[in-house]
Amino acid sequence: ALNSRETRYHFTYAQAELVAAQLEATKDKPDQSAFQAAVARAADAVERAVTLDGNRPETFEQVADLAAFTEQVTNQDLSALKDDAFAQAAALEPTYPLHAIRRGQIALQRVDRLQAARDEVPEDQRASFEAELTRSLDGAVTQFRAAGQLKRSFTLSELGLALVLERRAKPEEALTAMETILTRAGDDVDTWFEYARLLRLQKRTDDAIRRATS
Repeated sequence: ALNSRETRYHFTYAQAELVAAQLEATKDKPDQSAFQAAVARAADAVERAVTLDGNRPETFEQVADLAAFTEQVTNQDLSALKDDAFAQAAALEPTYPLHAIRRGQIALQRVDRLQAARDEVPEDQRASFEAELTRSLDGAVTQFRAAGQLKRSFTLSELGLALVLERRAKPEEALTAMETILTRAGDDVDTWFEYARLLRLQKRTDDAIRRATS
C-alpha cells in the first residue's frame, strides 16, 4: 500500500490528477475549472514529493518526467522546469552523464518549438527570437559536450552534437558525424534512426538503404 510519507505516493497522485485533467480535456464540453484544478493538484503533489525527498536525483528525474506529461496535457512549454529538474539531479549526481544528455535533449526540443514558430514571429521581435534560438542551441552543445567529458566515446553525446548541426542547417556535416558514430557503433539504433530520417529529408533514401546493407 502507498504511504503518504513516501514520494511514490505523491508522484502517483500527481500522475492520477494529470490523467484526470487529460480525460476532462477530451470531453465535448470540458470543464476548464475542473481541468485547471486537477493540474494544480498535480503540481502541489510534486512539490510535496520534493519536500519529502529532495536529496535524491531520482526524485528530480520523476519531476522532469511529470513535467513532460504536463506538457502533453496542457500544451505548455515546460522546458525550463524540466531543465531545472535535471540540473538539480546533476548537482546531486555530478558524474552521471545521462543528466547532461537529458538537458541537451530538452534544449533541442526547445529549438524545434522555436523553429516551428519562426514564420509567425513579428518583425519587431525577430532579434530577441533569434537570440533565444541561439541560446538554446548553445545550451544543447554545452550539455552534450559535458556528457562526453564524463564518458568517453559516448554515442548519445556524439549523436546529440550531430543533431545540433542539423538544427543549424548543416545537414551534410550532421550526416558525416552520424556516419562516424556508425563506423564505431554500427548497431546503435538511435543513430541509425536519425541517420535514415535525415537522409530521407535530404531525399537520399537510396543512400540510407545502401549504408544499411553494406
